[in-house]
Amino acid sequence: MLAITSERHRYPELAEALYRKVFDPRGGTFTTTVLQHYVANGQVDPKRLTPITTQIGEALVFKLAIDLDRRPAAEELAAIVDEALLPALGVG
Repeated sequence: MLAITSERHRYPELAEALYRKVFDPRGGTFTTTVLQHYVANGQVDPKRLTPITTQIGEALVFKLAIDLDRRPAAEELAAIVDEALLPALGVG
């Protein structure tokens, strides 16, 4: 996934397929999925889901993947939500 998205300018058809076949059928990106859960449970105001707030988690997931040279572990994803995403939205 990281290789496809980081080289999307060279392989736009692969990037498009990744979004169409992977992200979109699952409700979007990691952050969007998490935020929709919190909206559905009344913990986040849906107006707070903006093009910027929905990218915070993605940026951190990709940054960790690059820095660690692996997929972030479950506890690292939870930390992204708890320590960055929710505070940025005024929750927690």
